[in-house]
Amino acid sequence: MADHELQRRSLLAGTGMGILSMAGLGVPELTRPRMAMAANTDGLDDFTTFIKIYSSIAPGRHWWWFTGRWDLIAPGHTPVPLVGFDTLIRREVKREDGGVNHTRGWEGMVFWDLQSRELIDTMTNPINGREISPHYTKEGPTNTRTSKAGFHIGAGAEGPQTRPIDFPRTVVGDAVWIERAMNARAPHPMKPAEWKLESSGELYWTNIVSILRGKISEVNDPNVQMASADYIIGGQSVPLPWMLMGQSGAMVGWTGYGRKLFTLDDLPARSRRWYEERHPELFGDAEPWTEYNNAFHGFMAARTPTAP
Repeated sequence: MADHELQRRSLLAGTGMGILSMAGLGVPELTRPRMAMAANTDGLDDFTTFIKIYSSIAPGRHWWWFTGRWDLIAPGHTPVPLVGFDTLIRREVKREDGGVNHTRGWEGMVFWDLQSRELIDTMTNPINGREISPHYTKEGPTNTRTSKAGFHIGAGAEGPQTRPIDFPRTVVGDAVWIERAMNARAPHPMKPAEWKLESSGELYWTNIVSILRGKISEVNDPNVQMASADYIIGGQSVPLPWMLMGQSGAMVGWTGYGRKLFTLDDLPARSRRWYEERHPELFGDAEPWTEYNNAFHGFMAARTPTAP
């Protein structure tokens, strides 16, 4: 197992979700668990398969959308379904010298009530009874650069942070599944002495497995620049700050499902309404925002510590 220390702004890139970027301050440690296994023998080119499914060979804009549920897990309590989530990611693709694909992304997340299936601004924490208010997260901008040399998370196109793109694949008929497993740990960006209820303690951690599913026929078709793709993600981490779990030893688990969108016409109407209400910046011609943001930075900028 190889350890890769990544810049704090790099962690979101390529995960399809902002969880890895939540470490925020400091330099997190990211590992890519790899069990002993044979190299992919399906005859597919690693770079072409990954970039067509994950992003696009051609310059332009595309979107990723997925939806799912967060569960709250605390010692001595049965896991509790907490809240639904929707995530929309806008990606801009450029081609750079040397066959490098540069993908720049911005992400907005909203939270919805599991009963009414509408956006929620206040709710009761089912574990401790506190009134909590979901923070509608903005993530990014993030940058990833991919070439045949590897998948680079950071400022440049190559270098010591370039990771192999020979992610484990499974082929079933015309479907190809790409699995990416990552885990991260770092000093928690919210000091527990100041953020007594919002911070889970001195250490932040997360574990994530994401799966992309594309079509071999599209990967192998030279006329297809961007393959269609489905997306599945699951993971665990320390609680988000707005959940007000303090240093209780709690964690959250989540699962999400979604797909790549070639056009916003493919975005469900209800989700489109939610994002236009809470993250309208995603839909303009200009970059949605230029200053880096994530679930912790944005929360600390918008709120003050809650009294115990």
